[in-house]
Amino acid sequence: MRIGIFLNRNEHRFRISELLPILGNELIGYYSIVPEAKLSNYNYIPNPLELLAGCDTVLVFSLEGLLFEIPRSAIRRGVNLFLVDLPLYPLSLLNELNTLAHEINAVVEFGFSGYDINRFAPSGSAFKKPLFVDCKRDMALETSFELIQRTAIYDLATMIRLQGGMVKKLRAASFPSSDSNYDLLNLRVEFANGSLFCYTLNRLAQNEAFSFSVFANQSKELMDISLPVNPFSIDHKYEDSPYSPVTFLNSLHQSYHPVFSLTQAIEVNTIYQNMIQKLAGNF
Repeated sequence: MRIGIFLNRNEHRFRISELLPILGNELIGYYSIVPEAKLSNYNYIPNPLELLAGCDTVLVFSLEGLLFEIPRSAIRRGVNLFLVDLPLYPLSLLNELNTLAHEINAVVEFGFSGYDINRFAPSGSAFKKPLFVDCKRDMALETSFELIQRTAIYDLATMIRLQGGMVKKLRAASFPSSDSNYDLLNLRVEFANGSLFCYTLNRLAQNEAFSFSVFANQSKELMDISLPVNPFSIDHKYEDSPYSPVTFLNSLHQSYHPVFSLTQAIEVNTIYQNMIQKLAGNF
């Protein structure tokens, strides 16, 4: 495997220094949109297209600058593609990548894409549909729209991992309803198979909190699943995370199993965009 990495300015966010040694000799080089932010002992290639030409697998950490074209170019070349940061990708680009990937049969997966509930649920849990899921997140007076958006998409990705499929009805409301700097968001998603997802995000509480409960109709049991409060602490432990670049690369070495697919990414982004439309500009 010949791996190339395309970096952004947020090297600290993804702890690249911990990832690179794991890749070993399969890493042929990296490109950064900040040339002066070079990583010692690794091959810096100043031309991103030159790096792409020498790879069969790439990890993309950003859409800034020249990197915006890398996912398209990688798919056209039939290169295995891991897009590390799901919230970066707008629905229009996801649909375009999906069309290209189907034409060329390319492998495209995403990181920062929700909790794997099966890792945290009690042993032997069976999530047979239809499901009722109640998810509540307190963001402790958070003011960053970027972080609120990223967290909401992460939580929606958790839902899609557990319950994907056709959406029958979506309802959304925020408070204050006339203020773009809302304090409370509520989302209710009904699926065609009868499953229901209820999501509440607020920034009124003094402390961060997160709860995730699942009621499986067949078992008639309510499961309160203990999940980490901060989603940023999960996907960035490269050797331990189920949806990190390392897991993606291991899946390519072995029989391939999707990590978080383009189809799932489109489902998440469609729900998010529909929620924004329902809120009629409240964000």
